[in-house]
Amino acid sequence: MFLIYADRLGPQPNALPGREAFTALAFSHELSDDRQSGTVTLQPATRILRVGTGEYERVRIFGEDGGLVGAMTRSPYGHVSWSAPMWTELNQRQSKMP
Repeated sequence: MFLIYADRLGPQPNALPGREAFTALAFSHELSDDRQSGTVTLQPATRILRVGTGEYERVRIFGEDGGLVGAMTRSPYGHVSWSAPMWTELNQRQSKMP
């Protein structure tokens, strides 16, 4: 199970929360070729969170242990990137080794 926090893009009227929380059993992420936008897709509900040109400026994904798994973030210059803690990527690579 993953816990996802999504921060809305720009100033929010009082009626809308600036941060939303979701849970998912799995997720995938994809960046556009020009890095102006990206999506994080949550499963099993197939909820799509759009970063950059969509409604969010940042989406962070945490594991069951509370550790950060990865984040998709829009920079002040409009570029979107995906980042994951180095130790997470290292653990994923090691778990795939025979």
